[in-house]
Amino acid sequence: MRTRGRLINELVGTFLTANADWLLLFSLGLLVELVLGGKSILGRLPSTDSLISHPFAFIKKRLDRAHRSPGALKLRGFLTLIVLAPITVYLGALLNTLMMFEPFGPPLAALLLARSINLRGVWEETLETARTQNAGMHAALRTGNAQMVLNVARDWGGNMILFTLGGFALLLPFRLLSVALDGVNPTSAAWPKASFTRPFALLYDLMALPGALLTSLCFALAPILVPGTKLGAARGPIAESTREGGLRGILSRVIPLSIVAYGLGYAFRFDGSGAGKAKRWLGPKDGRARLEGSDTRQTTRFLLASGAWMVLMMIMLAMLILLAKN
Repeated sequence: MRTRGRLINELVGTFLTANADWLLLFSLGLLVELVLGGKSILGRLPSTDSLISHPFAFIKKRLDRAHRSPGALKLRGFLTLIVLAPITVYLGALLNTLMMFEPFGPPLAALLLARSINLRGVWEETLETARTQNAGMHAALRTGNAQMVLNVARDWGGNMILFTLGGFALLLPFRLLSVALDGVNPTSAAWPKASFTRPFALLYDLMALPGALLTSLCFALAPILVPGTKLGAARGPIAESTREGGLRGILSRVIPLSIVAYGLGYAFRFDGSGAGKAKRWLGPKDGRARLEGSDTRQTTRFLLASGAWMVLMMIMLAMLILLAKN
Protein backbone atom coordinates (compact mmCIF):
# COMPACT_ATOMS: atom_id res chain seq x y z
CA MET A 1 0.00 0.00 0.00
CA ARG A 2 2.89 2.31 0.81
CA THR A 3 4.46 1.65 -2.63
CA ARG A 4 1.18 2.26 -4.44
CA GLY A 5 0.62 5.52 -2.54
CA ARG A 6 4.13 6.71 -3.36
CA LEU A 7 3.55 5.90 -7.04
CA ILE A 8 0.26 7.84 -7.07
CA ASN A 9 1.93 10.83 -5.41
CA GLU A 10 4.73 10.77 -7.99
CA LEU A 11 2.23 10.66 -10.85
CA VAL A 12 0.21 13.54 -9.42
CA GLY A 13 3.38 15.53 -8.78
CA THR A 14 4.56 14.96 -12.35
CA PHE A 15 1.18 16.08 -13.73
CA LEU A 16 1.15 19.26 -11.64
CA THR A 17 4.76 20.05 -12.56
CA ALA A 18 3.85 19.65 -16.22
CA ASN A 19 0.95 22.03 -15.72
CA ALA A 20 3.25 24.70 -14.28
CA ASP A 21 5.70 24.16 -17.13
CA TRP A 22 2.91 24.38 -19.70
CA LEU A 23 1.60 27.62 -18.17
CA LEU A 24 5.10 29.09 -18.41
CA LEU A 25 5.39 27.87 -21.99
CA PHE A 26 2.04 29.44 -22.87
CA SER A 27 3.24 32.74 -21.38
CA LEU A 28 6.28 32.59 -23.65
CA GLY A 29 4.10 31.89 -26.70
CA LEU A 30 1.81 34.80 -25.79
CA LEU A 31 4.77 37.14 -25.45
CA VAL A 32 6.18 36.03 -28.82
CA GLU A 33 2.82 36.69 -30.50
CA LEU A 34 2.43 40.14 -28.97
CA VAL A 35 5.94 41.18 -30.01
CA LEU A 36 6.31 39.46 -33.39
CA GLY A 37 2.71 38.72 -34.42
CA GLY A 38 0.40 40.57 -36.77
CA LYS A 39 2.25 41.95 -39.77
CA SER A 40 5.66 41.33 -38.23
CA ILE A 41 7.91 38.34 -38.87
CA LEU A 42 5.70 35.80 -37.10
CA GLY A 43 2.59 36.84 -39.01
CA ARG A 44 4.08 35.52 -42.25
CA LEU A 45 4.00 31.96 -40.94
CA PRO A 46 0.81 29.86 -41.26
CA SER A 47 -1.34 29.89 -38.15
CA THR A 48 -2.57 26.78 -36.36
CA ASP A 49 -6.12 27.62 -37.42
CA SER A 50 -5.16 27.89 -41.08
CA LEU A 51 -3.46 24.47 -40.95
CA ILE A 52 -6.66 23.01 -39.49
CA SER A 53 -9.09 24.96 -41.68
CA HIS A 54 -7.92 23.58 -45.03
CA PRO A 55 -8.62 19.89 -44.31
CA PHE A 56 -11.77 20.82 -42.39
CA ALA A 57 -13.09 22.88 -45.31
CA PHE A 58 -12.39 19.95 -47.64
CA ILE A 59 -14.44 17.60 -45.43
CA LYS A 60 -17.21 20.11 -44.81
CA LYS A 61 -17.63 20.82 -48.52
CA ARG A 62 -18.39 17.16 -49.16
CA LEU A 63 -20.66 16.54 -46.20
CA ASP A 64 -22.52 19.82 -45.69
CA ARG A 65 -24.84 19.55 -48.70
CA ALA A 66 -27.69 22.03 -49.14
CA HIS A 67 -30.15 19.42 -50.38
CA ARG A 68 -29.88 17.37 -47.18
CA SER A 69 -32.40 17.73 -44.36
CA PRO A 70 -31.39 19.62 -41.17
CA GLY A 71 -31.50 16.38 -39.19
CA ALA A 72 -29.20 14.62 -41.64
CA LEU A 73 -26.76 17.54 -41.64
CA LYS A 74 -26.69 17.66 -37.84
CA LEU A 75 -25.97 13.91 -37.77
CA ARG A 76 -23.19 14.35 -40.31
CA GLY A 77 -21.71 17.17 -38.23
CA PHE A 78 -21.88 15.04 -35.09
CA LEU A 79 -20.18 12.07 -36.79
CA THR A 80 -17.52 14.36 -38.24
CA LEU A 81 -16.85 15.72 -34.76
CA ILE A 82 -16.58 12.19 -33.35
CA VAL A 83 -13.97 11.32 -35.98
CA LEU A 84 -11.92 14.54 -36.02
CA ALA A 85 -11.81 15.31 -32.28
CA PRO A 86 -9.90 12.12 -31.29
CA ILE A 87 -7.47 12.69 -34.18
CA THR A 88 -6.63 16.18 -32.91
CA VAL A 89 -6.31 14.85 -29.34
CA TYR A 90 -3.85 12.19 -30.57
CA LEU A 91 -1.83 14.71 -32.59
CA GLY A 92 -1.80 17.02 -29.58
CA ALA A 93 -0.53 14.21 -27.35
CA LEU A 94 2.30 13.61 -29.82
CA LEU A 95 3.18 17.29 -29.68
CA ASN A 96 3.15 17.11 -25.87
CA THR A 97 5.78 14.38 -26.08
CA LEU A 98 7.88 16.16 -28.68
CA MET A 99 7.95 19.48 -26.80
CA MET A 100 9.68 17.75 -23.87
CA PHE A 101 12.80 17.10 -25.95
CA GLU A 102 15.33 19.83 -25.24
CA PRO A 103 16.72 22.09 -26.54
CA PHE A 104 14.45 22.35 -29.61
CA GLY A 105 11.12 21.14 -28.19
CA PRO A 106 10.13 24.08 -25.94
CA PRO A 107 11.02 26.86 -28.46
CA LEU A 108 9.07 25.09 -31.24
CA ALA A 109 6.13 24.58 -28.88
CA ALA A 110 6.19 28.30 -27.98
CA LEU A 111 6.21 29.16 -31.69
CA LEU A 112 3.23 26.90 -32.34
CA LEU A 113 1.43 28.44 -29.36
CA ALA A 114 2.13 31.91 -30.70
CA ARG A 115 0.54 30.94 -34.01
CA SER A 116 -2.51 29.72 -32.08
CA ILE A 117 -3.08 33.25 -30.74
CA ASN A 118 -4.33 36.16 -32.82
CA LEU A 119 -4.35 39.28 -30.67
CA ARG A 120 -1.98 41.65 -32.42
CA GLY A 121 -3.27 40.79 -35.89
CA VAL A 122 -6.92 41.66 -35.24
CA TRP A 123 -5.85 44.78 -33.30
CA GLU A 124 -3.82 46.02 -36.27
CA GLU A 125 -6.68 45.35 -38.68
CA THR A 126 -9.14 47.25 -36.48
CA LEU A 127 -6.77 50.21 -36.20
CA GLU A 128 -6.43 50.30 -39.98
CA THR A 129 -10.22 50.37 -40.26
CA ALA A 130 -10.32 53.25 -37.78
CA ARG A 131 -8.06 55.30 -40.08
CA THR A 132 -10.38 54.93 -43.07
CA GLN A 133 -13.38 57.12 -43.83
CA ASN A 134 -16.14 55.28 -45.65
CA ALA A 135 -19.82 54.47 -45.34
CA GLY A 136 -19.27 51.08 -43.73
CA MET A 137 -16.63 52.20 -41.26
CA HIS A 138 -18.91 52.25 -38.20
CA ALA A 139 -20.17 48.70 -38.74
CA ALA A 140 -16.64 47.47 -39.49
CA LEU A 141 -15.31 49.11 -36.32
CA ARG A 142 -18.08 47.56 -34.25
CA THR A 143 -17.20 44.15 -35.68
CA GLY A 144 -13.48 44.75 -35.18
CA ASN A 145 -13.90 45.81 -31.56
CA ALA A 146 -16.08 42.77 -30.87
CA GLN A 147 -13.44 40.57 -32.49
CA MET A 148 -10.73 42.07 -30.30
CA VAL A 149 -12.77 41.29 -27.17
CA LEU A 150 -13.59 37.73 -28.24
CA ASN A 151 -10.01 36.97 -29.28
CA VAL A 152 -8.75 37.95 -25.83
CA ALA A 153 -11.37 35.69 -24.23
CA ARG A 154 -10.67 32.78 -26.60
CA ASP A 155 -6.99 33.01 -27.56
CA TRP A 156 -5.70 34.18 -24.19
CA GLY A 157 -8.19 32.96 -21.60
CA GLY A 158 -9.47 29.86 -23.35
CA ASN A 159 -6.13 28.72 -24.76
CA MET A 160 -4.38 29.31 -21.44
CA ILE A 161 -6.79 27.25 -19.34
CA LEU A 162 -6.92 24.35 -21.79
CA PHE A 163 -3.18 24.28 -22.48
CA THR A 164 -2.39 24.41 -18.77
CA LEU A 165 -4.67 21.42 -18.16
CA GLY A 166 -3.72 19.23 -21.11
CA GLY A 167 -1.18 20.89 -23.36
CA PHE A 168 -1.71 20.49 -27.08
CA ALA A 169 -3.97 17.48 -26.45
CA LEU A 170 -6.70 19.92 -25.40
CA LEU A 171 -5.58 22.94 -27.40
CA LEU A 172 -5.76 21.36 -30.87
CA PRO A 173 -9.36 20.06 -30.47
CA PHE A 174 -10.34 23.51 -29.21
CA ARG A 175 -8.82 25.17 -32.27
CA LEU A 176 -10.69 22.70 -34.50
CA LEU A 177 -13.98 23.72 -32.86
CA SER A 178 -13.05 27.38 -33.18
CA VAL A 179 -12.35 26.97 -36.90
CA ALA A 180 -15.73 25.29 -37.40
CA LEU A 181 -17.56 28.07 -35.55
CA ASP A 182 -15.60 30.99 -37.04
CA GLY A 183 -16.42 29.70 -40.50
CA VAL A 184 -20.05 30.73 -39.82
CA ASN A 185 -19.48 34.08 -38.07
CA PRO A 186 -16.48 34.85 -35.80
CA THR A 187 -18.31 37.54 -33.78
CA SER A 188 -21.80 36.06 -33.49
CA ALA A 189 -23.05 35.16 -30.03
CA ALA A 190 -26.09 33.37 -31.47
CA TRP A 191 -26.21 29.64 -32.00
CA PRO A 192 -25.32 28.91 -35.63
CA LYS A 193 -28.25 28.24 -37.93
CA ALA A 194 -26.17 25.82 -39.99
CA SER A 195 -27.18 22.35 -38.78
CA PHE A 196 -23.79 20.84 -39.64
CA THR A 197 -21.99 23.31 -37.34
CA ARG A 198 -24.26 23.01 -34.29
CA PRO A 199 -22.50 19.98 -32.68
CA PHE A 200 -19.17 21.82 -32.96
CA ALA A 201 -20.67 24.97 -31.42
CA LEU A 202 -21.99 23.12 -28.35
CA LEU A 203 -18.64 21.49 -27.52
CA TYR A 204 -16.81 24.73 -28.31
CA ASP A 205 -18.90 26.62 -25.76
CA LEU A 206 -18.23 24.02 -23.08
CA MET A 207 -14.47 24.13 -23.65
CA ALA A 208 -14.27 27.91 -24.03
CA LEU A 209 -16.46 28.82 -21.05
CA PRO A 210 -13.86 28.44 -18.22
CA GLY A 211 -11.40 30.71 -20.00
CA ALA A 212 -14.17 33.13 -20.97
CA LEU A 213 -15.31 33.40 -17.35
CA LEU A 214 -11.77 34.10 -16.13
CA THR A 215 -11.31 36.72 -18.85
CA SER A 216 -14.72 38.23 -18.09
CA LEU A 217 -13.65 38.68 -14.47
CA CYS A 218 -10.65 40.65 -15.70
CA PHE A 219 -12.93 42.66 -18.02
CA ALA A 220 -15.11 43.50 -15.02
CA LEU A 221 -12.05 44.72 -13.08
CA ALA A 222 -10.60 46.77 -15.96
CA PRO A 223 -12.68 49.94 -15.29
CA ILE A 224 -10.76 50.37 -12.03
CA LEU A 225 -7.68 51.19 -14.12
CA VAL A 226 -9.24 52.97 -17.12
CA PRO A 227 -10.73 56.46 -16.74
CA GLY A 228 -13.96 57.12 -18.60
CA THR A 229 -15.29 53.57 -18.24
CA LYS A 230 -18.13 52.31 -16.09
CA LEU A 231 -17.46 50.41 -12.88
CA GLY A 232 -20.76 48.55 -13.23
CA ALA A 233 -19.50 46.53 -16.20
CA ALA A 234 -19.97 43.28 -14.29
CA ARG A 235 -23.75 43.69 -14.37
CA GLY A 236 -23.75 43.16 -18.12
CA PRO A 237 -24.66 39.44 -18.11
CA ILE A 238 -27.27 40.02 -15.36
CA ALA A 239 -28.90 42.83 -17.34
CA GLU A 240 -28.91 40.70 -20.49
CA SER A 241 -30.61 37.84 -18.62
CA THR A 242 -33.59 40.11 -17.84
CA ARG A 243 -34.16 41.04 -21.48
CA GLU A 244 -36.40 39.28 -23.93
CA GLY A 245 -34.69 36.05 -24.89
CA GLY A 246 -32.69 35.90 -21.66
CA LEU A 247 -29.05 34.95 -21.36
CA ARG A 248 -29.03 32.64 -24.36
CA GLY A 249 -26.64 31.96 -27.17
CA ILE A 250 -22.97 31.02 -27.02
CA LEU A 251 -22.24 31.96 -23.41
CA SER A 252 -18.48 32.09 -23.90
CA ARG A 253 -19.19 35.00 -26.27
CA VAL A 254 -22.30 36.56 -24.70
CA ILE A 255 -20.72 37.05 -21.26
CA PRO A 256 -17.45 38.82 -22.24
CA LEU A 257 -19.15 40.91 -24.94
CA SER A 258 -21.89 42.10 -22.57
CA ILE A 259 -19.39 43.05 -19.84
CA VAL A 260 -17.26 45.08 -22.24
CA ALA A 261 -20.38 46.67 -23.78
CA TYR A 262 -21.60 47.85 -20.38
CA GLY A 263 -18.13 48.94 -19.34
CA LEU A 264 -17.57 51.08 -22.44
CA GLY A 265 -21.16 52.05 -23.30
CA TYR A 266 -21.17 50.13 -26.60
CA ALA A 267 -23.84 48.08 -28.33
CA PHE A 268 -22.70 44.90 -30.09
CA ARG A 269 -24.93 42.98 -32.45
CA PHE A 270 -25.98 39.67 -30.95
CA ASP A 271 -25.77 37.91 -34.31
CA GLY A 272 -22.45 39.57 -35.17
CA SER A 273 -23.68 40.86 -38.54
CA GLY A 274 -22.75 44.22 -40.05
CA ALA A 275 -25.20 46.74 -41.48
CA GLY A 276 -28.98 46.39 -41.42
CA LYS A 277 -31.56 46.10 -38.68
CA ALA A 278 -30.77 43.86 -35.73
CA LYS A 279 -33.32 41.99 -33.65
CA ARG A 280 -31.10 41.94 -30.58
CA TRP A 281 -28.18 43.94 -29.23
CA LEU A 282 -25.72 43.28 -26.41
CA GLY A 283 -25.14 46.30 -24.20
CA PRO A 284 -27.05 49.04 -22.35
CA LYS A 285 -30.16 50.54 -23.92
CA ASP A 286 -28.29 53.79 -24.56
CA GLY A 287 -25.22 51.97 -25.88
CA ARG A 288 -23.59 53.29 -29.05
CA ALA A 289 -23.45 51.06 -32.12
CA ARG A 290 -21.78 53.66 -34.37
CA LEU A 291 -18.21 53.35 -33.15
CA GLU A 292 -15.45 55.80 -34.07
CA GLY A 293 -11.68 55.53 -34.22
CA SER A 294 -11.42 56.98 -30.71
CA ASP A 295 -13.60 54.11 -29.46
CA THR A 296 -11.08 51.60 -30.78
CA ARG A 297 -8.32 53.36 -28.84
CA GLN A 298 -10.49 53.25 -25.70
CA THR A 299 -11.18 49.56 -26.28
CA THR A 300 -7.43 49.02 -26.58
CA ARG A 301 -6.84 50.73 -23.22
CA PHE A 302 -9.63 48.64 -21.70
CA LEU A 303 -8.09 45.40 -23.02
CA LEU A 304 -4.61 46.40 -21.86
CA ALA A 305 -5.97 46.94 -18.35
CA SER A 306 -7.72 43.58 -18.58
CA GLY A 307 -4.42 42.07 -19.70
CA ALA A 308 -2.74 43.39 -16.55
CA TRP A 309 -5.36 41.60 -14.45
CA MET A 310 -4.89 38.47 -16.61
CA VAL A 311 -1.15 38.46 -15.90
CA LEU A 312 -1.94 38.66 -12.18
CA MET A 313 -4.36 35.73 -12.55
CA MET A 314 -1.67 33.71 -14.35
CA ILE A 315 0.80 34.35 -11.53
CA MET A 316 -1.80 33.29 -8.95
CA LEU A 317 -2.62 30.16 -10.97
CA ALA A 318 1.06 29.21 -11.15
CA MET A 319 1.40 29.68 -7.39
CA LEU A 320 -1.63 27.49 -6.75
CA ILE A 321 -0.21 24.72 -8.93
CA LEU A 322 3.15 24.84 -7.17
CA LEU A 323 1.50 24.90 -3.73
CA ALA A 324 -0.66 21.89 -4.69
CA LYS A 325 2.47 20.03 -5.76
CA ASN A 326 4.20 20.71 -2.47
